[in-house]
Amino acid sequence: MLITETPIGRISATPAENSFTSVQVEHSCRFDVLRVVACLAVILLHLAATIVRDHEFVGTLHWHVSNAINAATSWCVPMFVMLSGALLLNPSKHKSFRDFWAKRMNRLLPALIAWSAIYFVWRTLYWHEQVSLSVIAHDVSVGQPYIHLYFLFLIAGLYLVTPFLAKAVTVFSQAQLRNLTLVIAGLAPVQWSRFNSRRRYILPQQSRRRRRLCRSL
Repeated sequence: MLITETPIGRISATPAENSFTSVQVEHSCRFDVLRVVACLAVILLHLAATIVRDHEFVGTLHWHVSNAINAATSWCVPMFVMLSGALLLNPSKHKSFRDFWAKRMNRLLPALIAWSAIYFVWRTLYWHEQVSLSVIAHDVSVGQPYIHLYFLFLIAGLYLVTPFLAKAVTVFSQAQLRNLTLVIAGLAPVQWSRFNSRRRYILPQQSRRRRRLCRSL
């Protein structure tokens, strides 16, 4: 079956010669609404995380409220990843792997390099960190020149594997796709725990500066 989404959001199905299912998602205002809601959730998440991760607030009313907001908005990043998948797994976008990567990396890499450099300078001048070449190499290797920049590295990785996933969608049977999903889901917690153990969510200098700012207010 060939499943397509019409501009008004209805799903229509037509017979196809192959046994696989090809999903083609056209631009929909529903995706725009999800993006807006996810953006608002990201703002709330970062505001709440600032208090949640500060030990001086633990146990206070501010901490409990912020912890509830932090938990309630933790879906926002997976939502962005799923939206990217919904829009990028259209097989018609992957006629050439090289063109797919070139088009997206030409937009992503300049932003990734520029903002990484800006935040390394920021950490040196504002947080007074000793940012050596080894520190830069380590933080870039774990995808975190700064706390928020991991998402750019996440998207870069997503772009690298998306053409292969799109190919799998068109070639694999439903049973094979289900098994592949189970394997990826099983490996994800292992990889996340390894990555998470190497991340530094709050720089010591940042925590001290924030505490001084809170006292001044």
